[in-house]
Order: sequence, then structure tokens, then C-alpha cells
Amino acid sequence: MTLAHPQDDTVHRLARDENPMLTQWARFKSRFAEAMDDASLYTIDDLEQRIATRRAFLFAGKDAAVVAEPQDYPGGAKAMQVLWACGDLAEIVALAPGIEAMARMIGCTKMIVEGQKGWERVLKPQGYEFFSVTVAKEL
Repeated sequence: MTLAHPQDDTVHRLARDENPMLTQWARFKSRFAEAMDDASLYTIDDLEQRIATRRAFLFAGKDAAVVAEPQDYPGGAKAMQVLWACGDLAEIVALAPGIEAMARMIGCTKMIVEGQKGWERVLKPQGYEFFSVTVAKEL
């Protein structure tokens, strides 16, 4: 007979009943909403739903957060794609190694960060290189 630690039931219940990412999401939701503009292809509710259903991951620091989701491509590649970030720029960059490690653990072979042109300059010291240009036109 094994004796369970009294806190084991609590830990298992919390793991089953609560999504820790949503707890962190509550800290950053308004900041993401401020960062998103009318031209965004995502709404704040889209991001929240992706996190709640564990389709996307929230990587939260003290004063910055990043939402990223794994993408499977028809050619067989799997990439972790950053959807949005908010907060302190230096801290966002500091979160990158952890996001990359998580991506590798789930089988991703590439990181994709789309956004403003400035991300190329900011992430170059982290080993990121120019990959593509995304252009859009309102129809």
C-alpha cells in the first residue's frame, strides 16, 4: 500500500481543473488588446480561445508575454509561429530561448516570427535570419 502525500490530491485537482496559462493570460490580456490594432488578423478573443483550448501557448515573464502556436505544414515541417507579443522588448527577446526549447520538445524544426520589420533587427543576435516578406492588401 502506498501512502499519498496530503497535497497530492490538491495538485492533481489543480492540474486537471485549472489552466495555468489562463491565469497568466489574465495578467496580460489588456496589454495584448492594446498592442493589437484594427489591421490584426486576430482578435483578443481569438488569442484567448487558442490559449484556453491549448492550441496556442502563452509564454509569460514578469513584464512581457508571447503567444505562439505550433503549425503543421503540408510538406511535413512543423514550426512554432509567434502570433503576438506584448510588454518589455528586452524581456520578449529573453523569452525566446524558452519558447525555442518548448518548440523543439514538441517536434518543431523552425521558429516563425511575423510582424513588423523591426523584429528582424531585434532577433538577429539570437540567430534569426531573414525568411520571408509578408505583404497584405485590403479587399
